[in-house]
Amino acid sequence: MEDSKGYKRWAPNKEVGLIHVGCALKCTEVVTGPNGTIVELKATVDWELKKKPQGFIHWVSEPKPGQEPEIVEVRLYDKLFKSEEPGKLENWMDDLNPDSLRVITKAYVDPSVKGSPVGSRFQFERTGYFVVDKETTPEKTVWNRIVGLKEANWETKAK
Repeated sequence: MEDSKGYKRWAPNKEVGLIHVGCALKCTEVVTGPNGTIVELKATVDWELKKKPQGFIHWVSEPKPGQEPEIVEVRLYDKLFKSEEPGKLENWMDDLNPDSLRVITKAYVDPSVKGSPVGSRFQFERTGYFVVDKETTPEKTVWNRIVGLKEANWETKAK
């Protein structure tokens, strides 16, 4: 809600570019609900890119007007142990990382990956490489992160 000098993402009255679209958006208004949650962002579009934005954001578009993007389950695996050498500890069980698996049950992906067979691999931009899990069904696609990108490692370091 508040912009700061080093912040290069979207904020009120700040312009960002959209990756793979070739335009810039400037947030002109933030609409909040009764409990303060953001329900809508209003923006202007600069199709000519009069000045290059400092930051760029990714987005998943509607496949067709009014149609939601593909909703999938994503499993983010992290290190199993908190230390580098759990075998040297008195009780290695105490060293288990409780956040070694995070499951996101409602993640949005581009509809072009729908129906990918088990074992298919894709790079999800700025997140890592993922594979379609064997637990995938026609009703629910499950993606497992198999390799994180260097940029994605901030999650682990921030803990």
